[in-house]
Amino acid sequence: MVCQDTNVLSCAGVQQGDPLGPLLFSLVLNKLILMIKEKCKNLVINSWYLDDGILVGSRRDILEAFNIFDEHGKQFGLFFF
Repeated sequence: MVCQDTNVLSCAGVQQGDPLGPLLFSLVLNKLILMIKEKCKNLVINSWYLDDGILVGSRRDILEAFNIFDEHGKQFGLFFF
């Protein structure tokens, strides 16, 4: 894709609009959600729909969930920007 005079390369992941994209993303995300569920048992809510997540609990538990996502997400190609 070209934006003004710059080529924008899509080098990783599925293309937007690919019908398999949400399925593949949810399979990867599920591993992280299960890790969070196992290690942050005191979260009141740990609910997700694709990339929309809701975490409710103490600051400590939410920070732990964030750290799990940040640390382990990288191996699946998921990064916080």
